[in-house]
Amino acid sequence: GFRPVAEDKRLPAGGLFAPRVLCSLRISPITGAQVARVLFISQGMSSSVKAGDPWIVRPRPGSSPRMRLFCFPYAGLGVSVYRPWPALFPQSVELVLMQPPGREGRWGEKPFLDVSAAADSAGAAMLPYLEVPFAFLSQRLGALVPFEVSRRLRRRGQAQPSHFFASAHRAPQLPNPHPEL
Repeated sequence: GFRPVAEDKRLPAGGLFAPRVLCSLRISPITGAQVARVLFISQGMSSSVKAGDPWIVRPRPGSSPRMRLFCFPYAGLGVSVYRPWPALFPQSVELVLMQPPGREGRWGEKPFLDVSAAADSAGAAMLPYLEVPFAFLSQRLGALVPFEVSRRLRRRGQAQPSHFFASAHRAPQLPNPHPEL
């Protein structure tokens, strides 16, 4: 595992997302080399992770939101990509940031290697939060997971997202025009 080696407290403090920087090291089990990991931890995000539900990060939990926007990061990043977003939305819209395993605060967990398994896991984590209208927003390759979650919800006759926003990715249901590598 990783062991902490430094914490940088020189970054500006204050506000909902006062960042902290942690640096940790581990020995790669494959190469035997020392691997450094730098984490930018937002106090607002890290404190809002619900115990037992590592997919769900709620930077500003609403007591009675009229809409939830589930935000999925693009491949390789985590919820920190959405750090400034909560301040941009009215209180009636709750952002629910989806943190996949193997990223940021879930670094020690094995990441999913296929979209289907990731969609099953993410969908199960989201079920308790679908009692109000909701939408999905995703970026790049990250668009595939919420698209599959939406398909699973439809097949089961469960609530559907009112909108599906996918930026920087072809429509997820269209075949990939590029040859596989």
